[in-house]
Amino acid sequence: MDWNALPATVSPSLATYLRRCLQKDPRQRVQAIGDVRLAIEGAFDTTATRQGGAVTQSVGWRPSTAVAAALAFGVVAGVAGWNLKPDAPRPLVRSIVNPPSMPPNLGPPDVDVAITPDGTRIVYPALMDERQLVVRALDELEATPLGGLGEMPRGVFISPDGNWVGYFADGLKKVSILGGPPVTISERPAGAPRGASWGDDDTIVFATTGPRGLWRVPAGGGEPQELTTPDAEQGDHLWPEILPGSTAVLFTIIGGSVEGAQIALLSLDSGETKVLIPGGSNPRYAPTGHIVYGVGGTLRAVGFDLDNLEVTTDPVPVLDGVMTKDSGAANFGMSQNGSLAYVAGREQGNVVRTLVWVDRDGREEALAAEPRAYRYPRVSPDGTRLALALADQETDIWIWHFARETLTRLTFDPANDTRQAWTPDGLQVAFASERDGVFSTFWKAADGTGAVERLIESANASLPLTFSPDGTQLVFLELHPETGRDLRVRSMDADGASGPRTLDFFSRPV
Repeated sequence: MDWNALPATVSPSLATYLRRCLQKDPRQRVQAIGDVRLAIEGAFDTTATRQGGAVTQSVGWRPSTAVAAALAFGVVAGVAGWNLKPDAPRPLVRSIVNPPSMPPNLGPPDVDVAITPDGTRIVYPALMDERQLVVRALDELEATPLGGLGEMPRGVFISPDGNWVGYFADGLKKVSILGGPPVTISERPAGAPRGASWGDDDTIVFATTGPRGLWRVPAGGGEPQELTTPDAEQGDHLWPEILPGSTAVLFTIIGGSVEGAQIALLSLDSGETKVLIPGGSNPRYAPTGHIVYGVGGTLRAVGFDLDNLEVTTDPVPVLDGVMTKDSGAANFGMSQNGSLAYVAGREQGNVVRTLVWVDRDGREEALAAEPRAYRYPRVSPDGTRLALALADQETDIWIWHFARETLTRLTFDPANDTRQAWTPDGLQVAFASERDGVFSTFWKAADGTGAVERLIESANASLPLTFSPDGTQLVFLELHPETGRDLRVRSMDADGASGPRTLDFFSRPV
């Protein structure tokens, strides 16, 4: 085709769309004309792209590239790149990151996007026949899947040389960014991932829900070494970021809720930790000498002295509308050339919800309870009460009484209390709590009398699921360092003499 024959009035962007529609290679061809229409109409332009001037004005940074995407579940969101170096502005470039054949699959607690150090590729989870990771070069239209990664790959991160993609799936693993068989780094992490970082000394620092704290392992494989032991009253240590030189690690301290999160620093030489920023989560170090981190759906930045490991400026806003999750995961990644990739969306932490009854015909009737950050509603066996986890203060268990229309607090520990389950007689409520360091299973009388009692005596994390109809057995999930996620049953005999027994596994970490 003679592209020079196009009328001079045809814009360069429209000519580019036409070329993409007529590509012979299906991997380079636009898959649906509707995507072109939406792109022309600006549907993939993100709020952050339109606010580039504000970013430049506040901190002297210039927008570099923006790559927009329509994400799954009918929600329009985006992945965009920003250059944080104070260079002359470069042209803004837009393209479709995730075509319909490989829609992204966003995990509830995870960081879902990583960008290579040179800023040329992004890696994210996609939903095809099963959940897989895909690599998308920013100068290509289609992404390339990384197959054979095991069950539910998640928690993606990238090596400093850009040659390896690290991830979690029945342990800690890595795979060449060009594809191929995965390599197991460590089989030990049994809990759900809460961040990992690959240092320039070829070690990896990671965090999971069990065991807690920060751990380090050689990228070539080996036994993980414990770096930190969180104080049960302080909160867990999550979302590590190894600083250049691999002598210190940024991380997040999260206790009862993400609103109280703090950004801290661990010296790998002395083992000492200190709080750097009293509010925020998921820190990333920018080569401009800044720490970029998430706060309530916004990215902020502070100046940072890498030699003295000290914050040097007050925080300034960088970008609004970044998807932030109640695990503290701000959904973005940073490259060594200053580019920032992020998933656009609203904050997901501690969402205010309204309690409603829904009948079999789908009609809703709102309850008299005021809107709050309710989670995991569980109706009592007799239908008179509702057990809830509330996350707008300390995360505790509360009881709503339908007849009295009152909400009563059941647990009071500053640690997380969640995932409640009623006994069949409605007299007790079992729940998972971090009050002893790792999530363990406890119960308490539903009327609030008496003390909290521990049900599962194990060093491994456990979550109660349900009681048998006769109340003689408790089914719970245990995160075991050797066998992974085990579904187990505990006898509710007075002495518990029979001990827990393991069932066939069919669950996943959350």
